Amino acid sequence: MFTAFATVAIFLVVRDAPPGHPFLSRKAEPPGEMLNGLIEVLRNPHLKPILALNFCNYACTFTVQGLWGGAFLREVHGLSPIAAGNVLLCAVIAYQAGMLAFGPLDRRLDTRKWIAIGGTSAIILLLAILALFSHPPAWLPVGVIVAMGFFSASSTMVMTHGRGIFPDRLIGRGISTMNTSVMLGVACIQTLSGIIIGAFEPLANGARTEEAYRALFGTLTLVLIVAVAIYSRSQDVKPSEEMKAAGR
Repeated sequence: MFTAFATVAIFLVVRDAPPGHPFLSRKAEPPGEMLNGLIEVLRNPHLKPILALNFCNYACTFTVQGLWGGAFLREVHGLSPIAAGNVLLCAVIAYQAGMLAFGPLDRRLDTRKWIAIGGTSAIILLLAILALFSHPPAWLPVGVIVAMGFFSASSTMVMTHGRGIFPDRLIGRGISTMNTSVMLGVACIQTLSGIIIGAFEPLANGARTEEAYRALFGTLTLVLIVAVAIYSRSQDVKPSEEMKAAGR
């Protein structure tokens, strides 16, 4: 129902561009020109360090929230399936709150790079807590997973940073490249997580051990540390500089 409502609203309200905008007079590109544009995107010298964090940020948090978080809460901390599901629901709600919180920060702080680094650093800390603490009270992993939902919204700032390195004519291909990187990251990190969990002998009842989960969380922590180290070499794209370039 909500999807149908959003579809109708977009059809009625959203327009490609205001009247007189050059976008409306565009011509279809031949296949060769489309391919050249994609090659130009991939050759952008500012793209690679951004892709490193783009590949890992959402993938690591989604591996917890979408794959192993519920099982971890049930098998290690004894939560019922309903209680574990409610924790993950709260994490999703926290993610929506994070979207609202992170969205305007780039204009207020005039940076995208350092907001992304700050949000990812918070995720690193939260994952490290899950990796380092053995048999903590249940409220700690519950709080960590919900907080991770909030800070996982920092991945949108990485996307915004990536959007800023492309000229208008390449935005579509640039964002598509970034989105492909995100999905590839999810596929690779979740596959890796299964290998890590599977390396540990399960309990007699089939449940995974706390050591298996701690190894997983520790690995995700290291992955994000490396990704942030690579991303820190990227060139920031400040909103104030974009406004000046646009003559506003």
